Amino acid sequence: MLKRTRGSVLLLCLVLCASCASNDDVAVIEAMTDEGPALYTDTLTALEGEMAQVAMTRAWSGSYFSACTVQGVAIQESDLFLWVFNGRSRHYEVHSLDAKTGARNWMVDVGHKNLSQVPMAGDRFVVCLLEDGGGMVVVNRGNGAREYSMSTRVSQVPTGPAASSDSTVYLNSLIDDRVHALNPATGMSGWAFRTEGTITAGPITTPRLPRRLVVVGTDAGEVVALPPRAWNESRPTDAAWDRSVFGDVSGPISVANAIVGEKLQVSVLVPCEDHGLYCLNAATGEPRWVYRTAHPFRGAARALGGRVFGRNERRLCAVDLATGDEAWAASAEGGAPKPFEAALAAVAADDTRAYLWMGGKKIVRADGKTGAFVAGANLASFDWIVPGGENNVLVGVTRDGHLVAFN
Repeated sequence: MLKRTRGSVLLLCLVLCASCASNDDVAVIEAMTDEGPALYTDTLTALEGEMAQVAMTRAWSGSYFSACTVQGVAIQESDLFLWVFNGRSRHYEVHSLDAKTGARNWMVDVGHKNLSQVPMAGDRFVVCLLEDGGGMVVVNRGNGAREYSMSTRVSQVPTGPAASSDSTVYLNSLIDDRVHALNPATGMSGWAFRTEGTITAGPITTPRLPRRLVVVGTDAGEVVALPPRAWNESRPTDAAWDRSVFGDVSGPISVANAIVGEKLQVSVLVPCEDHGLYCLNAATGEPRWVYRTAHPFRGAARALGGRVFGRNERRLCAVDLATGDEAWAASAEGGAPKPFEAALAAVAADDTRAYLWMGGKKIVRADGKTGAFVAGANLASFDWIVPGGENNVLVGVTRDGHLVAFN
């Protein structure tokens, strides 16, 4: 546990390592031991101290649950979702917190079955898909109220999380590999749309402005955007737009928002097997830019602090969201990789610093302008380190419900 106490010699070593690391990327990596420091007798204080080895300023923290075990956690836009098992009621619950402040938004009891997918938030709904054919629970995003029955049976077998509009739930079905528009009250399928290839990414919904669309990607090199027709309307005969790329869509599609002038600019980020990371205009599908490397891209790309962080088979790439130019200079092909390129993903970033996930529980703080390592720590006492999105926070969560967030 975190109640062990170590001597002042170890504390001095940690301080010295942090000092050396500011000038030496290798020293930062070597300072990340397999255990956390465990310097305190209070659990929450210990967790804060552990995260303070690498993070800059505490944003919020607390012990949020009693007699509950956290099952999973995710951040979407400004919402932090946690799903937990309540040992008293023997039910599963979904909790929503404000990711920037830690304030509680709402809690909903979803019954005896755990979630099978990450809860997905739209403008109006949060859709929670349940395991073992348990259907779905659809709640109001603002207050957690169940606008329909406790749980709704689903006539399809979802292959991933469900997106939603104000009136409809959208998911990809394993049964027929089509995008289905579901009635949120009954779970029955209204219309369905088939793509040319097998859907490998999505569906996601883009923001209402400038134009809401339902977007998927396939292994046939398609990115397809459908008009968000309600489940009880006619099936779209054609896509709102479709974009051909030169390989499989090889990772989840994500949305990037930017304010250009006084207008919101919405883009769709698409990692591709053709060695390209695509930034597409969400309204038209036209490329804003394509960043190409010598290797296929893998996993989701994240827009953080005006940059896009995506990883190909060999390295992490940092690209300017506005231009597609390199934000951090990459190593020469065939040359020695730069330390930041070994990171698996970026967790939070701004102009000052970026938090990079190095695998396991290891987090590095890098200079926001160059990617040079400044400090590093193995946050071994946390069970989850959560990407904070545009909330610009590094969030650590334990299974017993302790949450710590640093800027």
